Amino acid sequence: MANFNDMCNKYSSMCKSYHAAESFKHHFYYLDILVIDDLAKRRINATAGELLYDIVDKLYVKNKRIWLTSNFGGKEFLEKFENYDIGEAVLSRLQRMKDNGDLADFDPRYSELSEKEIPYNPGN
Repeated sequence: MANFNDMCNKYSSMCKSYHAAESFKHHFYYLDILVIDDLAKRRINATAGELLYDIVDKLYVKNKRIWLTSNFGGKEFLEKFENYDIGEAVLSRLQRMKDNGDLADFDPRYSELSEKEIPYNPGN
């Protein structure tokens, strides 16, 4: 199991090479379940946000599962993202996965997310 920040640092160093960065992300696409503990415990910079979005989006498209805990929901979650738009996109995908039953939320604070707090953009 890897720490998300450590993974992001590794990814950032690989971003100089498109092939290396894509290869790094590709490993996540074959997971049956991705476990993320304490998502957004720290501020999520632009590179980490893009990595998270790419992984969550691909798992969403492939109907894979994510187990997630976070101390934040809705607006507080979005404020953790350096790039607010990426935060909205991640939150939107996570909500869709939750609605489909592909997101297991262990943290009751995450289940407090309401449709009012989550911007829905069908174009994403």
